[in-house]
Amino acid sequence: MFDPLEDELKLMEEIEKNICEKTRCEKLPKALKLTDPIKRIPMRDYYVLPETSTLQSVVELMREKHIVSVTLIKDDGTISGIFTTRDVLTRTVCRKLDYENELVRDYMTVNPQTLRMNDPIAFALNRMVDGGYRNIPIIDKSKKPVGMISMRCVVTYIADYYYNEVMNIPPKPVRRGTRREGG
Repeated sequence: MFDPLEDELKLMEEIEKNICEKTRCEKLPKALKLTDPIKRIPMRDYYVLPETSTLQSVVELMREKHIVSVTLIKDDGTISGIFTTRDVLTRTVCRKLDYENELVRDYMTVNPQTLRMNDPIAFALNRMVDGGYRNIPIIDKSKKPVGMISMRCVVTYIADYYYNEVMNIPPKPVRRGTRREGG
């Protein structure tokens, strides 16, 4: 015997499954809190080089891998600095440098701010905004690099959690101001 209600339930389950796949809701945690640790955020690839590397090798790596920062380490494996595209633009461009002989340690940002995997997401956001950073190295207990977090990683994580809200924002705001700006 044909039951239209059963067909309707199957159709609803299929629609819900398709929506979940499109909104990526299966991958997301049950709740997002800014006190959650950084380790919940999928991190991007990071690269570590010795601080004695040449500018040529570091810039070539950044160009080939399409990365915006490289973590630089001392001989003992701890972080000594970070070299970013901002450092390339502000410290090396338009100078008559021999990139093959210049060492990156002379042009890197020394002693960069670092975070740990258990630091809260809000702490990472605050550090980045307050310091004007786009990338912060993640270290372990022995102060050795284990990752890199970027502002983009954090924003993507939050936007993925609120996918429907972000994707359903109308192109033009519904509400209009009732007074002139500043008035």
